[in-house]
Amino acid sequence: MINQYHKLDVIPGGPIVVVHVKQYQTDENLYFNLYSRFGDLTISEYYTDCTVRGTKSDGNGYSASAQCNTSNKRVTVKLTEQMTAVAGRQPYEITINDSTGEMITATFILDVQRAALDADTVQSESVIREIGAVVEEYIEENPSVIGDPVDEYIAENPEVLQNLTIGVDYDDEGNVWILARNTIPDADNESY
Repeated sequence: MINQYHKLDVIPGGPIVVVHVKQYQTDENLYFNLYSRFGDLTISEYYTDCTVRGTKSDGNGYSASAQCNTSNKRVTVKLTEQMTAVAGRQPYEITINDSTGEMITATFILDVQRAALDADTVQSESVIREIGAVVEEYIEENPSVIGDPVDEYIAENPEVLQNLTIGVDYDDEGNVWILARNTIPDADNESY
């Protein structure tokens, strides 16, 4: 578990706190020590709720409970998948309400660094294996199509998989075709 500690002013216009995290990161606690640059800050031990909320870069809002320790004026925010799902700088605030209706609010910027690999990106290695498996199954069912097994052919001609475009076509009778196009010229300078 990773922990980050920050001092956060509850008075608007104070220093801007930027919290740097990685996209999809969830193994971190953010600890905010609240203070007031204009004097003493008191958080009622009878507060009714402590919340972190904000607007992500995709325009969707986020709100979740946070933990508040009134004796040391510390708020603990656990990073969640939804907080770090979208890369970019995002405004967040911590709010603490008490039973009298008074509210303490402190803002910070969550700077979510883009992940090197998006969560829904298909890795090319796995796609190549899937294509190979489909082609191999077809060749096994239709041995007259090609003389060599597909894995041997691909092993001897790895350029076949470069710049490969895959598509699917079908007709009204339920027949489905996998279409593959490669723009790499062969020995005769022809694309296949």
